Amino acid sequence: MTSRKVYVLLFLLLFVLALAQQLPDFHVPYPFRFIVLWRYPFHRLFSQECQRSGLSSCHAQVAKEKPDFLVLTGDLVSRPSEADWQVWDRETEPWREAGIHVFPVLGNHDTLGSSNAPSILQPLP
Repeated sequence: MTSRKVYVLLFLLLFVLALAQQLPDFHVPYPFRFIVLWRYPFHRLFSQECQRSGLSSCHAQVAKEKPDFLVLTGDLVSRPSEADWQVWDRETEPWREAGIHVFPVLGNHDTLGSSNAPSILQPLP
């Protein structure tokens, strides 16, 4: 692993731990487990159906692993449309059912042309 990757992972870990200090209802157990998903593929190369089936298995695997929290590094949807957010909401239902805390970082696709970025994160677990 390159030193840059190590620094990025260390930064993410410290950021999440600092954020956890601000959330009174979220207690990080020790030792804890977390998952980081980056380059979220919802808007990438494959067809929508192929992506959904791949994402469904990924989401189910994350729920099966039962991490203490999950960090998403942006671009949760292709564009901030109601339809895309409904698909995202449906596909991530296993995380809510498993009670996994999600800490997302908004990407440019999530807020593209939208001025209501804070309300985008409101329905997240």
